[in-house]
Amino acid sequence: MGASPFVIMVDHAGHRIPKRLGDLGLPASELLRHIAWDIALWKWRSGCRRARRAAVGANLFSPDHRLQPRSKVPTSIPRTSESIDIPGNMRLAEAEVAARRAEIFEPYHERVRAVLDGRVAEKRSTILVAQHTMTDAYKGARREMHAAVLYNRDRRFAGLVLDALRASRAWL
Repeated sequence: MGASPFVIMVDHAGHRIPKRLGDLGLPASELLRHIAWDIALWKWRSGCRRARRAAVGANLFSPDHRLQPRSKVPTSIPRTSESIDIPGNMRLAEAEVAARRAEIFEPYHERVRAVLDGRVAEKRSTILVAQHTMTDAYKGARREMHAAVLYNRDRRFAGLVLDALRASRAWL
């Protein structure tokens, strides 16, 4: 594990589609867009190496990237990404949903849990950061913000990040 207190997780860290899912019925042109991969992958890998941070990423294609802890949430296997229908995610039988959960969601969350449990056992401070990039336009509309920061119970780190983002003209 890295020496830093940061653990960076990137749900959308690649564009590999499990072979048995084929191309999910999407044209090749869609597989090159943000719905299929995230630039966060490269930023995440290089940043974690430089800062010796612990990192966990799911090297998977975006239409299955919403790897929420509660993988039974309907949006965990989205039928639409932005405005593009994902044919391979439509009308899935419960057995197929369970297979994806076992193949994609559970191993990723087990790895995140193992990293966090290891840090707790070592009595190490941890700041968990779930990273995801966003496009400057969504569903044809330009976004007014250049970044978003979400947090759960402790706003201290999120507040520092927000202050830094507001002060930085490079992000605009």
